[in-house]
Amino acid sequence: MGKIAALIPAAGYSSRMGLFKPLLPIASSLVLEKPIKAFRTAGVEDILVITGHKNFLLAPVLEGLGVKAVYNSRFDQGMYSSIQAGVAALPEDTEAFFLLPADYAVVSSAVISQILEKYRREPHQVFYPTYNGERGHPPLISAELRPYILEGEADGGLRGLLESIVTDYAEIPVDDEGILQDLDTEDDYRSLVQNQTGLAPYPTRRECEGVWQKYETPRPVILHAQQVNRVACTLCEYLNSRGFLLHTALVQACALLHDVAKGEKQHAAKGRQIVKEMGYEEAGEIIGSHMDLPSKHLAAVDEYSILYLADKLVQGSELVSLEKRLAEQSKRYAHDTLALTSMHERMGKARQVQQNIENILSIPLSELFPELARD
Repeated sequence: MGKIAALIPAAGYSSRMGLFKPLLPIASSLVLEKPIKAFRTAGVEDILVITGHKNFLLAPVLEGLGVKAVYNSRFDQGMYSSIQAGVAALPEDTEAFFLLPADYAVVSSAVISQILEKYRREPHQVFYPTYNGERGHPPLISAELRPYILEGEADGGLRGLLESIVTDYAEIPVDDEGILQDLDTEDDYRSLVQNQTGLAPYPTRRECEGVWQKYETPRPVILHAQQVNRVACTLCEYLNSRGFLLHTALVQACALLHDVAKGEKQHAAKGRQIVKEMGYEEAGEIIGSHMDLPSKHLAAVDEYSILYLADKLVQGSELVSLEKRLAEQSKRYAHDTLALTSMHERMGKARQVQQNIENILSIPLSELFPELARD
């Protein structure tokens, strides 16, 4: 009897989500880790994760889990190309394989075990789990279909191909709605966060844009916020690839709204008030701390310190090194001792956070953001 394997495509751009899905946290795991753990709990050890976009970030996660990565050089051609890359990499003694995209993060090991049990008793070419009559993931596919998948075309995807050539299949009703639930959009992820994971709630990007409109946020402030968001989310991705569980979606919201009250006296406190009144307590606290990082967050690498550093690395809408900002502001406040002292304190905190992150990643931030190396 051959092996049962699992293919987990994780090669896409996450374009509809806007955040890199595999490295988003769900409770005590990353999205990418959830299907891997489910398969292992069900006794499936031969797991292949197909990577593409940002494969260099997924590599340390997979290495730490002892899972093989299969790089799909054609990932920009869509999901079917990743399925083909995974199928081509299956061991020769594979008898059948599961297919579960990485963003189906709440499929239970019980479903996988149920499919395996049915397969062992009565093999078919394909087993489909169903919920209320609707097919979901993961199907279990006989390895005898490998040549058809490898020679197939992307039109219609794998579903279309299997429906056109497979007559020997079985459907398995399950009691797990998770087989239908992928994390396609930010609303999908937020719904999961609110209902299952215990992570802090947050406004979506679309809602943040609505706040900009409501408060008539000037265009330069929006451009600054967007650049801070890019820096902050990139830092979260790199750190999550090294074992952290930073709430990237929360950081995105805070980055986009941190200067919503810019121009008002004590704009950080005003921003805190605005966001808290929307019902987002944690986001409000993070925004309220972006000008003066509390000491308890200085040594920690967390959502507070990430936003604090990202904001200090962006001047207007341009990335600028802390050294350059310090030099420029030292000249600007040369005759204002109080302002100069305050500025040095803020930049000193930012330098400490940057050093903490560089020590964790073992690379300078200029490798993540080449703009910093040009200062």
